[in-house]
Amino acid sequence: MRVSHRLFLLGAALCGLAACDAAPGPPSDDRPPTVSDLAFSPHAVSLSALPPGGEVAGDLVRTPVTLSVTARDPGGRIEAVRYVVQAPALRERPVAEGALAPAGADRYAGALTLELPRGEVGKYTLLVYAVDDAGQIGNDVRGLLNYVAAGSRPRIVAVENTPEVVRPPTDLTIVATVTDPDGDGTVVRVAGTAPRFTFDMFDDGRTQGDAVAGDGRFTARFSVDRATPGVQVFTFQATDRTGLVSERFEKSITIQ
Repeated sequence: MRVSHRLFLLGAALCGLAACDAAPGPPSDDRPPTVSDLAFSPHAVSLSALPPGGEVAGDLVRTPVTLSVTARDPGGRIEAVRYVVQAPALRERPVAEGALAPAGADRYAGALTLELPRGEVGKYTLLVYAVDDAGQIGNDVRGLLNYVAAGSRPRIVAVENTPEVVRPPTDLTIVATVTDPDGDGTVVRVAGTAPRFTFDMFDDGRTQGDAVAGDGRFTARFSVDRATPGVQVFTFQATDRTGLVSERFEKSITIQ
């Protein structure tokens, strides 16, 4: 018993020399934070029925959005819970970004006003993630906010051709003027049909002689080496982002 007692005392002395006076505890948990249970409102925005507080201001649709999420960190070291809103079309910068505030019981919440381009309908992605005080980012949660137009079809209001009378060989330029009640930017395609072929028209300010990008005037240009004399009927249709298609517009072109 004396030997055992001496060994115990020696062990206690060595522990004191090695700074063992601190009680051992569980190791720190350096796992990244996690997020879950994303909730947001509204889930859909329509130009014909904006949520309370929403408005159309020029080419922008201002839409209030609320969102909340559960965020947890094993070590209790959450530095921030952030959100990012991305447009349907790939952009260099997000539509909106910011941070949520603590709302109790591991919930974080916030409110923002999205400014959506009038013509940029589609599904907007809401992404939320958490960062701890070491800069670690865990998983993310995502939701889709569907921005839809008022449901009105685009309309082709005029079609011009230059020259007015085609005398081969020559270049033929056709310009279709298109509008859409939901914003001219919603028109994504204008297609023409000739007696023997179909073709796309462009409003990008460069392709096939289009003069100005985004002005609602879609252009197509061809080299006509030879053609059967007479009157040929071309038809045109426009399609918007929601898939709505205009009525057919017919244009008679005289060839000599």
